[in-house]
Amino acid sequence: MKAKIFSLLRFLRVLFPSLLATSAVAQPAAQDSPAWQAARSLGRGVTLSWLEHYWRGTASFSPADFPRRQADLRLMQELGFTVVRLPVTFSLWADTVAPFTLNPAIFEPVDMLLDEAARLGLTVILDYHHDQGRLERDPAGETARIEGIWIQLAARYASRPPQGLLFELYNESTIDTATWQSVADTLVRRVRALAPAHTLVVGGNGYNSVEGLTRLSPLADSNLLYTFHFYSPFRFTHQGAEWMGGLTKETGISFPSDSAQIATVHAALQQAKDWSSQHNVPVYCGEFGAYRPFAPDNGSRCRYYETVRTHLESLSVPYTYWEWNDGFSLFDGLGTAAENILPCMAKAMNFKVP
Repeated sequence: MKAKIFSLLRFLRVLFPSLLATSAVAQPAAQDSPAWQAARSLGRGVTLSWLEHYWRGTASFSPADFPRRQADLRLMQELGFTVVRLPVTFSLWADTVAPFTLNPAIFEPVDMLLDEAARLGLTVILDYHHDQGRLERDPAGETARIEGIWIQLAARYASRPPQGLLFELYNESTIDTATWQSVADTLVRRVRALAPAHTLVVGGNGYNSVEGLTRLSPLADSNLLYTFHFYSPFRFTHQGAEWMGGLTKETGISFPSDSAQIATVHAALQQAKDWSSQHNVPVYCGEFGAYRPFAPDNGSRCRYYETVRTHLESLSVPYTYWEWNDGFSLFDGLGTAAENILPCMAKAMNFKVP
């Protein structure tokens, strides 16, 4: 009976947060808190797209890729990156019934990357990336599943030094604001109980948009880093993207398209900084980038990256751009080698090619 009551309360808390509102009050993070220290230490970063490739049909990886991925981390370090965001679609590797056991095979590549990053002095943000729409379809049931998965992840990784590993609890929520506020609070409380020293990363709804961030009320935990993603103007950054259907079918769009567009980008990023200042909590840009295959020229992409990067740095907002390789890559060619880096991208991202 107690288990049934607990399950009912958790269901109500997720779907109707106002009925079971917590009395906890959000705690602003002092400027010398672990969260602010983490934000200041991150600096420039990049997302390593590999273990989140759920759209490729199977949950799989090849150990034959390990040497190449280790070489990727070494090149990131040589280019001056200090943080790597590692998105993993853990949902595909977990059972659908409690206790939602993860297939232990997924730990092999994650462990390898964490070990290599630690050896190189790179900080890793371990990102719970996507659940194939499960949270939107069943907020209560999937929240319990995400909790179960994070219990296993925290049990395995919370013993690693918190200065080198942050936990990003969920990528790009699309559920409504009130429900997401409750889900985020649930996940923070659950993971915090198991990882008391690690900085947790959480964003707003609306695909982690700036607007979603500003709708989020800061949570009752002083060691949180709040994330947002930035892809504005969307018609430019996602032009021709096949997964967007007809929404971005127009191609040949340059950046900037007019004299006001850079100012518009600056104003949008300022919104995130203003929210940070208002609540005295640190923020971090977890993604920005522009899709390469249909961009009219490399110059437009490079101008966009430089515009976003330089303004984030002027605001003292750390970032991990999307993405190291694949469609949003900084490389001109198939291989992630120094000689394939676009010269204008090296300038845009302000690193020296070895």
